[in-house]
Amino acid sequence: MRKDYLAFFVSLFLSRLADQILLFIVPLIVFQTTNSVSWAGLAFFLESLPRYLAFPVCGALCDKFSPVRILHISQAYRALACVVAVALYGVFDGIYWIVLLSALCGVLTTQGIMAREVLMPHIFRQYSYTKTLSYSQIADQSGLVLGPLVAALMLQVWAWHWVVLGVAGLFVLADLAMLIWQRHSRVHLETFEQHQDIWLQPLRIAFRHIRNLTQLKRIITLAVGVNLIIGVTLATS
Repeated sequence: MRKDYLAFFVSLFLSRLADQILLFIVPLIVFQTTNSVSWAGLAFFLESLPRYLAFPVCGALCDKFSPVRILHISQAYRALACVVAVALYGVFDGIYWIVLLSALCGVLTTQGIMAREVLMPHIFRQYSYTKTLSYSQIADQSGLVLGPLVAALMLQVWAWHWVVLGVAGLFVLADLAMLIWQRHSRVHLETFEQHQDIWLQPLRIAFRHIRNLTQLKRIITLAVGVNLIIGVTLATS
């Protein structure tokens, strides 16, 4: 595999791994502190909801600005947010800092996901989209599966604030891998002039498609049902 391709997938893997560690430790720490499943579930809800609410805004930003720049901001600011949250915990104490941190990082993760989705067809132009997607899913799902395992092992050794600092280090490494990709990549992204209304017009188009396309409604309903089942299973386990 070419060096720039490898760097891109390493960045994807490290970013997803760090995100999953953070996502996993929040409800676990809340449960250990409060001994309440309800509070742990509420913490998971509060850290997860912003991820999904941010998709329309993040998509509009990817239309307006360079996806490479957005991806860099996403990873660098997640690392910075981890350090700031640990510093605030050291000054004010309390576990609510990690819940706020995970919610903020969730929004930045969504921004990073959208930026990568925009980049991939340009980076792997000589490959079919299905082949590109299969490679990216290997890196993404590896981080997704290993995240909880690595988080549990880290919590056995360190206190949670040290784990968060370790997560910050993973985000930094992910960003460094992207810088290596930029240095060796020969991809030049085209820029297109956008209309002035980048916020409301895309939402109107999206909701019109949802309203008019029957098959799209069925796919959305199916996705909601599957995610609901997965969420309930994860919560009860």
